[in-house]
Amino acid sequence: MRSSFRALPTLLVALLGLTVLAPGASAAPKTVIFNMYPSPLVQPERVFFQANSGPFLDNLQWSGWGSAQATATGTWTLDCSNGGGGCGPDDPSLAYPARYTVSDLAPCPRFGAGATSYRSGSIEVDRPEGTQTIPFGSDYDFCAKRPTRKAAVAAVTRYVEKRLHGRHVKVTCPVARDVERECKATWTRAGKAKKREFDVTNRMTGGLLVFPLGS
Repeated sequence: MRSSFRALPTLLVALLGLTVLAPGASAAPKTVIFNMYPSPLVQPERVFFQANSGPFLDNLQWSGWGSAQATATGTWTLDCSNGGGGCGPDDPSLAYPARYTVSDLAPCPRFGAGATSYRSGSIEVDRPEGTQTIPFGSDYDFCAKRPTRKAAVAAVTRYVEKRLHGRHVKVTCPVARDVERECKATWTRAGKAKKREFDVTNRMTGGLLVFPLGS
């Protein structure tokens, strides 16, 4: 089950060197990939492997973007000067030539008719001991449209009734963000009042994903 996410602020995304479509922009992207967040990436200069400081691809130069397969050449970088993940106290920063290939184009309905997203990916890193291949695809569920308020309310109600054995369930979904709706639910169980927040997203494979927040 995917954990709850929050989109990076536009300024931070820009500083990280990612090419994204700003909220409210008039033109939708035609071909995208996704990293860890629902912001669409278009021929990104950098691609991160994890949310905290750790290895990332840098200075990516793309060819074939929008075709069945696109490839970028750049540098696999581990910046230990910032205490990145995977770095020991005295470890040096590392940089190796790398290639990132993306393929498996599929429709991305979130951005309208004709929009597509790469689903599969593979990274080749030329280390001194040999070439390392790392599978690294794109989160295709970020192509799904945000669920309607009605659908989100119904999904959370079913979740509470079936999984939490709640009765007298009341659900509101006041916040819509990117591909998710944030909902609040109250119910009773064994005569005691309960409440909790949930994130609700669509999945490209079908059906809604309800993720409970907190405990």
